[in-house]
Amino acid sequence: MAFKFGMSITIGNNVFIGPNVTFTNDKFPKSKKPPKEF
Repeated sequence: MAFKFGMSITIGNNVFIGPNVTFTNDKFPKSKKPPKEF
């Protein structure tokens, strides 16, 4: 098995990480202003 994690990813004990998992940057969002319209 091979694992590649980006910088500053913390995974606690007894945590299941399934296949095709995606980590997001919730602690530091890139945009502070939500768009008016999608």
